[in-house]
Amino acid sequence: MIRVIRSIREPKVLPILAVALMLLSLVSPARDSSPTQVAPLAVIQGANPTSIGVLLGSAPSNLAIATSIGFFDNSQTELRDQMIESIYTPGSYMYHSFLTPEEYSAVFAPSPALYSSAVSYFQSFGISTFTDRSRLFLNLVGTVGQFDQAFSTSVQMFSGPHFKFYANTAPIYLPSNLAPFVTSVIGLENYTFFVPTLAAQKVSPTGTSPIPPFSPPYQPSDLQTAYNETSLLNSGMNGKGQSIVLIDAGYGDKTIQADLAEFSVTYGLPTPIVNIQTVNSSSTIYDVSNDAVNGVLSNFPVTGGLLGVP
Repeated sequence: MIRVIRSIREPKVLPILAVALMLLSLVSPARDSSPTQVAPLAVIQGANPTSIGVLLGSAPSNLAIATSIGFFDNSQTELRDQMIESIYTPGSYMYHSFLTPEEYSAVFAPSPALYSSAVSYFQSFGISTFTDRSRLFLNLVGTVGQFDQAFSTSVQMFSGPHFKFYANTAPIYLPSNLAPFVTSVIGLENYTFFVPTLAAQKVSPTGTSPIPPFSPPYQPSDLQTAYNETSLLNSGMNGKGQSIVLIDAGYGDKTIQADLAEFSVTYGLPTPIVNIQTVNSSSTIYDVSNDAVNGVLSNFPVTGGLLGVP
């Protein structure tokens, strides 16, 4: 992979970019096609999760979810591979002359016009868009109904071994002028859990201490037991009617409403409405002027059973 850092050998950067842009103009003359042109739909990817869960029916159309789309100009794959080989080949005129983020995007990201057309496309369905200056990804927040329409797909609910989850059961479609630039669509399902690739050593029990059974991420009942909350919840002290304020340091959590909705639908709870107040807000996820003072105050009422107990 090309490391996106500023080269310390600055004189080589401009010739590299000039060569890349020259090749780009030769192999991809139509990458700036008009974003306003009506394009037919093209398939992106499909999903068939029924093998790991039992179909329950359609997901609630008003369920808030968050997705992220990855972009790359796939017509430049050969050029990318050639540049990677040259950058890491001793003796090459490009050896260790890494592209800056701006130079990388100029060659391998969709054009600003095409990226803007993607933003406009999703906004036309009422979906909130969060852009990135690299134009290599686009974050989206909306409802299941909105994403069903935007991707011409169907998001369904399933029951798995440990929890309920949602996933799209039909292929994903986008306008054909956008589809060639899309490398991934993440977030239309929530049953995938990422596990670190660690070299684990088997631990034998000592004395009478059993090895706890493996389970997916902590469930509400696990946390209730760990913090001795079960008796309080059973006595009716579940926080119902109270408001909670969360302070999130950093750029502000753009997907907190979707995350809470996902948690609620998983455990059969009412979906809380989040009132977000952002300090020194930024219109994008990437462009943040002062991470140290940025924050989001999320104020939402507790509907009861915040930890999974209705």
